[in-house]
Amino acid sequence: MRLHTFLLFFTLFVLCIVFLASTTPIAPHEAQLFYTSSSWVAQAMHLGSSYVEGFFGLRIVFVILAILATIAFLLFALEYFRPRVKDAYMATAIFLFLPGILVASTLASEAMAVIMLVSLYLYAHIRGKLWLEIVVMVGFLFIHLASAIFFTALLIYALVNKQKQTILISTIFLAFSLVFEKFIVIGGRPSGYLVELFGVYAALFSPFVFLYVVFAFYRILIRQDKKLIWYISFIPFVASLLLSIRQRISLMDFAPYVMMAIIPALEIYYRSLRVRLPEHQGFHKKGFVVVLSMLFIASASIVLSRPLFEVLSDPNKHFAYRIYGPYWKAQELKADNKSCFDSNSLKESCQMRYYGIVPCNKER
Repeated sequence: MRLHTFLLFFTLFVLCIVFLASTTPIAPHEAQLFYTSSSWVAQAMHLGSSYVEGFFGLRIVFVILAILATIAFLLFALEYFRPRVKDAYMATAIFLFLPGILVASTLASEAMAVIMLVSLYLYAHIRGKLWLEIVVMVGFLFIHLASAIFFTALLIYALVNKQKQTILISTIFLAFSLVFEKFIVIGGRPSGYLVELFGVYAALFSPFVFLYVVFAFYRILIRQDKKLIWYISFIPFVASLLLSIRQRISLMDFAPYVMMAIIPALEIYYRSLRVRLPEHQGFHKKGFVVVLSMLFIASASIVLSRPLFEVLSDPNKHFAYRIYGPYWKAQELKADNKSCFDSNSLKESCQMRYYGIVPCNKER
């Protein structure tokens, strides 16, 4: 992919996330954070709302973070694929239009901030900038509620590769993360969330891309040199699978790391393609087109989520109904001159509160 083509994709990405951030009603987790949390995500939502009205105000900080995360990801990709600049542009373009990235760039969450920090750390690691690595690790302690995942992956990488300095630093920061309770609480009993987790990952990546990422994890595990990015994406992936056997996990704790695997996955594809003579590359190229076509359809379904309601016979089955349903309900209540609504769900109550609809039962 050439620079001008990448810039076209990047511009399209920015337009898509601005459109989605401006038109998508407040999501259940956003509403709950907005009214019940004091986290930096909630404070960023309040800050944006104080300067910009509407849904975009809620998310303007996170749209900016998504753009900064894209720049950080590209910086790392350029170093990783050097001197093949076109590969870096392709990896970044694919990354931008993963359904999970579109959603994370649109709704208020810590995901894009985590991706930005991971990208900056990987960039600093390749360039040998220890001071930047430490700055980023400090940022993890404040930004990510489960930063112990990152420090654990980093420590395992350092132990395997016998990097004494990294072992010391990652151990110190892992200890800090445990002291400040930046870790996953483990508990529960076998409940069968594993299959559900695979489905969510497939939705975040798009099914074919996710299958290839899993293949890339396995191929690197048994055949190839394991770089730092593999540890940072593979270890959280395995940890999420193991934990999901016993408990329902928050994918926000793991997905930002796992989605970085797009880079080693694309590296494996290009390596497999380029060792073949041009006349034997047809199958790989056609497969690549099919995978990107499915990715485009999945991304388009996110961007066009609202019009999709019009073609569904049962809107309740739409994947975004929990976002749009309360919004439309609030509009109906206001049209009927009603200002209260009782819900058994705290998140839905917070959504309705954002639209100016309070509980009818004041004691709730």
